Amino acid sequence: MPERDLVSWNSWISLLSKSGYFRKSLEVFRRMRFEMGMEPNEVTVVSLVSGCVEVGGFDEGVCVHGLALKMGLMSEVKVVHSFINMYGMFGYVGLACNLFETMVVRNLVSWNTMIKIHVRNRLGEEGVKFVKFMRRVGISPDQATIVTLLQGCKDVCVGNLADALHGYMITAGFDKDVTIMTTLVSVYTKSGRLFAAHEVFRGMKEPDRIAWTAVLAGYALHGYGREAIELFHVMVSKGEEPDHVTFTHLLSACSHSGLVEEGKRYFEIMSRVYSLEPRLDHYSCMVDLLGRSGYVRDAYLLIKSMPMEPTAGVWGSLLNACKIYGDMDIGKEVAERLFALNPKDSRNYIMLSSMYSEAGQWLDASETRILMKEKRVIETPGCSFMEPGHELGRL
Repeated sequence: MPERDLVSWNSWISLLSKSGYFRKSLEVFRRMRFEMGMEPNEVTVVSLVSGCVEVGGFDEGVCVHGLALKMGLMSEVKVVHSFINMYGMFGYVGLACNLFETMVVRNLVSWNTMIKIHVRNRLGEEGVKFVKFMRRVGISPDQATIVTLLQGCKDVCVGNLADALHGYMITAGFDKDVTIMTTLVSVYTKSGRLFAAHEVFRGMKEPDRIAWTAVLAGYALHGYGREAIELFHVMVSKGEEPDHVTFTHLLSACSHSGLVEEGKRYFEIMSRVYSLEPRLDHYSCMVDLLGRSGYVRDAYLLIKSMPMEPTAGVWGSLLNACKIYGDMDIGKEVAERLFALNPKDSRNYIMLSSMYSEAGQWLDASETRILMKEKRVIETPGCSFMEPGHELGRL
């Protein structure tokens, strides 16, 4: 290209940022400014901020913010949105709120961005307040608003908020939107309300594959393996083609219900009948299925035959099976692999120590605990959510 204008440079920076080459995009940006003498515009800044968020470059994002202030670009709504989103994604909700307060003109995207970052940071109740505020100033929620709030309900299983949103969706006409209703199905299934989820699903005139899979995932989550299999066959009979995600939940349903032979059959037909090559998630489900059912060696051999590198989650599933069924030989090998993959995960040390204790090998159990201390591995405390009345509490 003989002569590059600002649009060309921006396109290059944007492409690099979206492709994961953030450092390279910064180099191109510096060349644009200091070698070519071109000043950035709002498109440049938005592309750079997007790259910062993708790679976790908070310090670089703050520098870009400073540059935007210096260049007088903070009057651009898109630029402010990008920084609000950036600070929210990095957990600095207060800074995001401060930026939002400085905005003279706030559109639907402004409000949705604020709702999204509050939900992401598990501040769903605050997110609902923003919905109330936006309605007071005459801006109505759209699909993105509702889906974001429902996602927040799904993450922490807030029943009362989901019910309130369901009522609003019906009155506002969103109950005809398949995407929104599918998200509601996921919320109800995750909170254990399978009947409510099924009623929402039945109300859909033309459920798509994602909607079918959402119901199937709910059955899988709560151990209704037979019902999941039956739903799968109904789905296929209606002409919906299952995909990798469908089979992940179907195999998970078999695993949680101990349906070993059924799981093996569906693992086999996904490639033979539907030309879907098993992925890591499918192998993980099969390892869990075999391990839960006592076929520890079969699970071990399946891992060894995997065409991809098994993750810590796959090995962890097998280690749990070794603990349940007292297989010390495989358990020790699996634990060693987990120590190498994730040396700071306390669960693996604790599980191996517990296995030694149950086998009466007290010295080995003590040595495992000592190893854990030597590596300065800290036990991670758990966290639970409760919903007393209409308030969300964290324990």
